Amino acid sequence: MNLYIIGNGFDIDHGIKSKYIDFKHFLENSLDINAKVLLDVIENSYRNNDNMLWKDLEKSIGELDLDYYIEKDVKNLTNAIMFTENFSCLFKKWVNYLRDFEIIKESTKKNLKHLFNENRDVFFSFNYTPTLEKIYNINKDNIKYIHMVKNGESYEFGHEKIGKINEIGHANFGVRNYLRQQLSKDTSKIYDNNRSWFEELSQKNIENIYFYGFSFANIDLIYIKGVLNNVNKNKLKSIYLYSYKNQKEIDYEEQKCILNSLIDEAELSVNVEKFQLQEE
Repeated sequence: MNLYIIGNGFDIDHGIKSKYIDFKHFLENSLDINAKVLLDVIENSYRNNDNMLWKDLEKSIGELDLDYYIEKDVKNLTNAIMFTENFSCLFKKWVNYLRDFEIIKESTKKNLKHLFNENRDVFFSFNYTPTLEKIYNINKDNIKYIHMVKNGESYEFGHEKIGKINEIGHANFGVRNYLRQQLSKDTSKIYDNNRSWFEELSQKNIENIYFYGFSFANIDLIYIKGVLNNVNKNKLKSIYLYSYKNQKEIDYEEQKCILNSLIDEAELSVNVEKFQLQEE
């Protein structure tokens, strides 16, 4: 039995426009006036002098300087207050668009189809899309969607959870603290809500773990630790890390280094092997 850990790179590798920059394009092309308001808040509150805003939107959301945005113009206060509601609504619309229109059967990778056992293997997906079900006919009961709530009624999104900020003296304290907390993601709580799934891994005959498209972002490592700490150490033989075509070796080695440290922490005696798909 294999366990596949699937990240957004899996969808991107299948031609699905699921990068955060694609979310930006979705907002730009939307007829919803709230989309333009949301873009304005995001792009005028992000003050870091880099190009990371849309590359790592979850992290960037936690770095928005809403003080600066609100204090530039008092009228912006209303936009800021509506930010979390608008973001959640429009993000869900974008994900539903991806689910309904972006996934096509023609993007099937034959080598993967031969590798996957649709009824026996286990899948742990960080994605919001049912790509595994629609393209590879994977049994839904064999997939754990960690970021999907109540079968797609809502989706987990946000930056790392932070404690309350002691800035009561600031005029906008209530708004600022509320917004920062609303768009944080409590990964410990999410893990606890799914603890039984992780614990049941010890009862499964998992011999190989494959990582495909997972970025090893710090906020999500709690789940990988949960997997590695719960699989049966006596049955696990190999761990494979997918290497994309044209991926820089330094990027692959960085991910491999993080994975090796997690393996050591879990006291597993396995090596990380490179996993690639042959040209079709």
